[in-house]
Amino acid sequence: MSEMKKAANYPTLEQLEAALRIKIVELTKNDVKLDSLSIVGNGEPTMYPLFPEAVEVVKKVRNELTPESKVGILTNGSTLQDAKVIKGLNMLDDRMIKLDAGNDAMLEKVDAPLVRMSINKLIQGTKKLNDVILQSFFVQGVIDNTTPGEIEDWIEVVGIIKPKLVHIYSLDRVPPLAGLKQVPSQKLKEISEKLEKKTMIKSLVFA
Repeated sequence: MSEMKKAANYPTLEQLEAALRIKIVELTKNDVKLDSLSIVGNGEPTMYPLFPEAVEVVKKVRNELTPESKVGILTNGSTLQDAKVIKGLNMLDDRMIKLDAGNDAMLEKVDAPLVRMSINKLIQGTKKLNDVILQSFFVQGVIDNTTPGEIEDWIEVVGIIKPKLVHIYSLDRVPPLAGLKQVPSQKLKEISEKLEKKTMIKSLVFA
């Protein structure tokens, strides 16, 4: 992972702050209400070498220009063994972590992570966080994480992590892999209902 960080051409903290200020000013001038600022990336955002410092920059700009906005992040959870990443994540208002499978074999199929990951490492990492929102992507076709067994495994892991909320969704654009199919909205609702019945954990379905 450190080699990947070295190879990437990251913007400086100063460039990050300048670009964020320009964008927020532009949006607010057009009367756009910013409920939240989401930290995402062309890849995994927590791999930024100065991640906690970057979070501080984002929060500073938020406090000055749009104090009512929450600051959140979408992460795949691959860097939760890094103490600096945990520090930065716990400075945010919301931590949204992807959980698309309940076992390592399906995790590899659905997410094809570039770094070594496991469900156990993800679980252990989330225990270091103040709280989390899980984002779970379901798909059918050549890869299917909606079978009864896969859903049971996924529900078990969600129950262990105990997120404050789960976002459930499927494909909404042309898939990167031929043969993948969107999960019908009714099936997503069934998954949501089964999760809440077994764990009492709330979820939102995006369909």
